[in-house]
Amino acid sequence: MQILPLAFLCMTLFAANSIFCRLAIAQYGMNPLEYTFIRGVSAAMVLCGISWWQAKTCLHSQVVWWRQAWRQASWTSAFALFVYMVFFSLAYVSMPAAAGTLIINATVQCTMLGWGRAHGTRLNKRQTMGLAIIMAGLMALTLPKIDTRPPLDATLLEIGVGIAWGIYSILGRNVRHAVLATAGNFFRCVPMVTLAGGMVAIHSTVHPLAVLYACLAGMLATGCGYVIWYLVVARMSLVSGSVIQLSVPVITAIMGVFFLGEAISLHLILCSFVILGGIAIIAGHESS
Repeated sequence: MQILPLAFLCMTLFAANSIFCRLAIAQYGMNPLEYTFIRGVSAAMVLCGISWWQAKTCLHSQVVWWRQAWRQASWTSAFALFVYMVFFSLAYVSMPAAAGTLIINATVQCTMLGWGRAHGTRLNKRQTMGLAIIMAGLMALTLPKIDTRPPLDATLLEIGVGIAWGIYSILGRNVRHAVLATAGNFFRCVPMVTLAGGMVAIHSTVHPLAVLYACLAGMLATGCGYVIWYLVVARMSLVSGSVIQLSVPVITAIMGVFFLGEAISLHLILCSFVILGGIAIIAGHESS
């Protein structure tokens, strides 16, 4: 398969994460913690099989593959992943899918740039300008006097999602086997999501479609999506990998119209151009 169709599939799966979450929680009333539990466990199950296959083909080890995955992971990364999934589910109780994805993408960029700045990496004028544009777009998106602004509590949760995912990405930059590390982090995350949502899932009755969407989010959008992303990013330049992710909010907005009946306001469109423009400026610097 060519790289661009594969990349488009990956971005669509990333966008589907928000759609599945809104469908399960907002339309079918699933508890956010219950959704997190089902998503996390189903993702771990899929990654279990994928990591076994990689260990078999790449590491030539079938007996200790799960130990390899466990050692590639860390409790810090697993906790960041857990926070990301919990905040993600809680935010989408009231957050529109398109706006939520936009806030997450912007926050991830700010988190990773801020981390680099705190650890001695100096921002040049272009990066500083891009960061300032992103922040201006986020503030414009959440202006209190705008009727179409996202709810403040959900916005703060989505910012937490972006920070957690940014930290998870930073911690995973130096892993030797990305797929095994991802599987190991989900293995470590299973006790956390079970503690958070397992009891809710056992004692609640939910619509079967809500369970289906949570499973699809874990197995397809999360488990398979992350693995496809590793295949894509390994065959793309850094700038191409950064820029192509700008398509996720756009794809989410389109899917939100068709599957959730969400309206795309002029306010969201204008703020999207500002925020994505700031991200593009930063990504453009990486190629120079």
